[in-house]
Amino acid sequence: MCIYKAGRMAAAVVTVGVMLLMTQPTIAQTTTSEPGETESLSQDVTVEAWTCSAHKQVRMPSEGTCPMCDLDLVVLELHLHGPEPLGDPYPLDVCPVSGEKLGSMGEPLVLAYEGREVRLCCKGCVRSFEKDPDKYWAEIDKQIVKQQQAVYPLQTCPVSGESLTAMDEPVELVYKNRLIRLCCNMCKKDFMRTPAKFLAQLDAAVISQQREHYPLETCMVAGGKLDAMGGPMELVFANRLVRFCCAGCLPAFWKGPAKYYGQLDEAWAKHGHSPGAGHDRDGKRDRSHKSHDHGHGHGHGGDHDH
Repeated sequence: MCIYKAGRMAAAVVTVGVMLLMTQPTIAQTTTSEPGETESLSQDVTVEAWTCSAHKQVRMPSEGTCPMCDLDLVVLELHLHGPEPLGDPYPLDVCPVSGEKLGSMGEPLVLAYEGREVRLCCKGCVRSFEKDPDKYWAEIDKQIVKQQQAVYPLQTCPVSGESLTAMDEPVELVYKNRLIRLCCNMCKKDFMRTPAKFLAQLDAAVISQQREHYPLETCMVAGGKLDAMGGPMELVFANRLVRFCCAGCLPAFWKGPAKYYGQLDEAWAKHGHSPGAGHDRDGKRDRSHKSHDHGHGHGHGGDHDH
């Protein structure tokens, strides 16, 4: 998940959960290529979540006591950018264990396993999740693929540059709650070596494709005009461009992203534009390229273990 702003962004302090710190220097830059679009600069962003000394997986958005053991939570600083990006907040509105709406059993439990966030409805679901995490991650991945396929911005593999169907069906990887579509399993290995590099490319594609026809003129959180506070501020989340009037609106979004995600989907549908163009909707496959170079001296026909 990356934060951008149309034009140059000064350093600012904003709150997500407890705090998002937008600091200098800029660590990545993408320049859009469509007429009328402006330069976007991604900033280093630090998130302060709250965790438990006894339950390191806890990532609550505010201070208090641990939902697992009632110990006082302690602050934990996390970076959204860097070689190992923090990733997107959990994008679904249901608990993957119980199937209940998040919030129906009180404040959801926000947890992170190996750097990936999940939200559960209650303590009992935590025990079930941890007994068989692969089962629940597989179900979450299935729902995320379904949710993000229609808005995916690329028809080519971000690693090889080939058509997504050049090597048969695309490989669909969910990386920290974000769908990444690749042409083959070898590209999956290359992606995992330097995920930040390819996520930046994907962010640029999302911005280029969705900014011109963005369906809202008002901020989904505050309700005011997007330029009322010197904005808009832009967030690439779950392969969607989300725009805010100011950094102060980020906490509400982060607390319940699925709510705003649904509002944005409805707005796109109402305006008759599709935010994505990555699907091979006609079912045709481009198999004109059976191999490509992954920077190791040979293509798929070489000695790599698939």
